[in-house]
Amino acid sequence: MPKNAKRIYEFTAYGFGPYTVGTGYGYGSQKTAGVKDEVSTFEIGGTYEMGPGVNLMAGYYYIDFDSDDADLRNEANSFMIGTALSF
Repeated sequence: MPKNAKRIYEFTAYGFGPYTVGTGYGYGSQKTAGVKDEVSTFEIGGTYEMGPGVNLMAGYYYIDFDSDDADLRNEANSFMIGTALSF
């Protein structure tokens, strides 16, 4: 990682019975060629274990990208639902 870059990510999860819920936050910044870029992320989600090897999942993700260069600024919201099969 370059000397002028910073990064942090925190995540926590809690399981109870067939359920698991979690949340996370991330932040990163970097300065190159006099332009500072920053990204922040937030996520929350959970799973439900339907049975051995079958999990239902859902999550929400928010990403905010900020920059000294106005053309690079952006943000996104994302939702995810799915099923995981493992055997």
